[in-house]
Amino acid sequence: HKNKGAIFTQLLTEYGNTHSAELRGDICAALCSTHDKKQIHKLIKLFKNTSIIRSQDLLRWFIYLLRNRHAVEETWNWLEESWDWIEKSYSGSKSYDDFARYSASIFNTQEWLKRYQTFFKPKINDPALKRTIKIGLKEIKARVEWRKRDEPKIKQWFEQQIT
Repeated sequence: HKNKGAIFTQLLTEYGNTHSAELRGDICAALCSTHDKKQIHKLIKLFKNTSIIRSQDLLRWFIYLLRNRHAVEETWNWLEESWDWIEKSYSGSKSYDDFARYSASIFNTQEWLKRYQTFFKPKINDPALKRTIKIGLKEIKARVEWRKRDEPKIKQWFEQQIT
């Protein structure tokens, strides 16, 4: 769809041109809700481009894309591949551990628990990350257990509502 691509480009341009933080937040949310893989890749490539996405705004873009089921895989891969850059760019700031915190806040499957654990457990000795990683692991484990316990009942209830 040509229109979708033009709108995407127009929104991206407007994001860079506006001085309104509220409008930038709305545009970010809109762009990050895309289902289009090409657009998702384009947004992720912009993560390190501070002339477009200011460093203090990157976390918002990261979270919105991570919460998008069409972009979660690519966004997580960016986190893994870019951790050295994240560490270099954010380790001195209070938002450094937010990458671990917000990643943990959305995962709720055994697969994502394992991926989170594999990536962040080796970083648990970093004092800035230690507490956040431990809490993140507990939160994901709790959601995995909740799903295991309650998901079959919830699915059954919905099936009963349909028939």
